[in-house]
Amino acid sequence: MYQFTSVTQEKKAASENYNSSERSIKLRSKRYSGGIIVYYKSTLHKGISEVLNVTKSDNRLWLKLDKFFFGLKKDIYVCACYIPPLSSTYFNDDFILLENEISKLSSKGNILIIGDLNARVSNHLDFISDENNIHDDLLNLLPDDYLGDSHIYRNSLDKVLNPHGKQLIDLCIASRLRILNGRFVGDLFGNVTCYKHNGSSTVDYALSDMDLMSSIEYFYIGEPTYLSDHVPISVILKCNICHTEHKSHKNFTQIGVKYRWENTSRDKMIEVLGENFIKQQIRDFEDSQFEQTFSGIDKATSDIKNIFESLANKSCKIVRYKKVKQKILNRKPWVDHEVRDLKKTIKAIGAKLRREPFNLELKSS
Repeated sequence: MYQFTSVTQEKKAASENYNSSERSIKLRSKRYSGGIIVYYKSTLHKGISEVLNVTKSDNRLWLKLDKFFFGLKKDIYVCACYIPPLSSTYFNDDFILLENEISKLSSKGNILIIGDLNARVSNHLDFISDENNIHDDLLNLLPDDYLGDSHIYRNSLDKVLNPHGKQLIDLCIASRLRILNGRFVGDLFGNVTCYKHNGSSTVDYALSDMDLMSSIEYFYIGEPTYLSDHVPISVILKCNICHTEHKSHKNFTQIGVKYRWENTSRDKMIEVLGENFIKQQIRDFEDSQFEQTFSGIDKATSDIKNIFESLANKSCKIVRYKKVKQKILNRKPWVDHEVRDLKKTIKAIGAKLRREPFNLELKSS
């Protein structure tokens, strides 16, 4: 599984086997926070590059996914984005600036935007619903290659529309983007993404252009955790990565027995090789015509394995493995059973809160 993770307004943490790109906000407090960090697996570094000179904002980071590396029709320009609240001193017409950046890149490839936009859009449409009713005289003004809006409706558990939400809707219509929340398998109800002491809301989004939507396989909103008041959102894209990893991550099945060669094993092996059953197995293997395909290789491997097992079972001592219970490793010295029990309780409450995001009793528990 390949991972590409963006984090907004979070502390930077070291991570093995991952590369990162980041935007940092100037320090105005004693703690290191704010900005944007994008982590991606080191094996993907040849296919991912930072897009420079597109934005001057510390709240947005643009990366390009190379179409040849990922096996795509077009390059994908991904924006890890944070839009501050309207009352924040960091807010600076971010929606207008973001629209200008999208305009620069949309002719070069597909657009995908992910992040905390502090926008609440309720169920409002992000497309023009009555486009088919445009007067004929106005239709003549449109270019020949103009494509009408796709009417794919979405759901949202958050029924509030705030000023940022209005600007986000305008951005989607102007830039022909679609909100993925509440539209795909994994989030058909439009779950909330932020849990505060004073309420729950949907403010974290993934947006894509219409052309890219057919390549989106899955969209998911995670469960609340003790790590943040925001939950992770995930977008799964269809791709065909054209490279080979050097390290194998396959989990091989543990063989249940092993064979021990003893002093008498040599004579037993010679005797077994003279038996008709073994001779027939070897003859059948030599006479077989295996296909030069993966299934043919699997068949040949299975047949010769059976021959070796037949020989070993009758000539060697069989030693069976004992199942060893895996020990829990890397437990922090300060994490005792009370902390582990508390984490389990918080996780259970988080799962309930995801099902009942507006239950005030759960928030106070």
